[in-house]
Amino acid sequence: MTASPCWLQSLRLRFFRNHAETRFSLNQGPVILTGANGSGKTNVLEAVSWLMPGRVLPNATIADCSPVACPAQAWQVEASLVASEPVHLLTRRASTAGADKRQVFLDEAEQPPAALENLLPQVWLTPKHDRLFSEGSTERRNYLDRIVYTFYPEHARHRQRYDHAWRERESVLEQSRPDRRWLGVLEEHVAREGVALAAARLDVTQRLDGACQERRGAFPKVKLSCEGAMEQALLNKPALEVEEEFRKLLDANRIPGAPGLKVPHRSDLLAVHACKGVPARLGSTGEQKAVLLSISLAHARLLAGHHQRLPLLLLDEVVAHLDESRRQELFEEILALGCQAWLTGTDDGLFAALLPKAQGYSVENGKVAPYG
Repeated sequence: MTASPCWLQSLRLRFFRNHAETRFSLNQGPVILTGANGSGKTNVLEAVSWLMPGRVLPNATIADCSPVACPAQAWQVEASLVASEPVHLLTRRASTAGADKRQVFLDEAEQPPAALENLLPQVWLTPKHDRLFSEGSTERRNYLDRIVYTFYPEHARHRQRYDHAWRERESVLEQSRPDRRWLGVLEEHVAREGVALAAARLDVTQRLDGACQERRGAFPKVKLSCEGAMEQALLNKPALEVEEEFRKLLDANRIPGAPGLKVPHRSDLLAVHACKGVPARLGSTGEQKAVLLSISLAHARLLAGHHQRLPLLLLDEVVAHLDESRRQELFEEILALGCQAWLTGTDDGLFAALLPKAQGYSVENGKVAPYG
């Protein structure tokens, strides 16, 4: 089945970071934003990312998005979405001074943020990810979890419940006389939510791995795996058996911090340049960017099939480290996918091959003007 169109026909930012009032009138084609560093390009992409339930670009709080000069100001992001049926979206910071609460409206009716789940699938890539495979596992795990969330929205709730139960267990273990009965209850929660987390990570990683290795052209094939004791156990055993084994392991290791205990919050995402057999962490900045783009494009294709609607691509400063052949292939794949891609950069010359089929805007100090 062909994925249906899903794109923003209009976008309005009010008092969002350095954008006092910014409006876009759009078609389904790519959107290019160029300007100097600090001009407000990434802020536009971040505003679009708030049309999902969580925070993506960057991982900021609701209050952080208000203008620096007026930190109590209530910002808002408003959009018209073209999908199977047109939808009017509005998300904003609550108008109460100093509030750190978010409100969501669909067709003018207030809804919980969860109502945005699956409404506007998004794939993102930012400069923050450039050294993803060279740094610690925490960022890779968070990166993977955000991808998993786009397929399984309940994944965020499983992680929240797991984290809460794990912290509670650690707190009880630090007491002079821990309540063994309460520990048993908490360990059941940790085991159940932990297996749910690992199963979703394993499933999405395997699907991404298959899509990445189908690649042809200038971007590398990538071998992906999710490294973790629970993920490995799920390859060979049913989930209920793994859950029970983990619960028993927790019971046998009732020590604060559990040294050496392999738990879901220490899982890791590994990537290997498949043709070279070289771990992504050993590649140059350009090679790591190419690996990340392979993953992002595979993610977009999988989302289109999963949701039967095309995702938005939010690609912040992605072309600067690409050679000409890879830039050209990226543009061609964006056009072939038919997604509305939002791309930023400091040099409009890098987008010359895409501009005839895109909508270009220059950004300066929070002011946006169309090219020409």
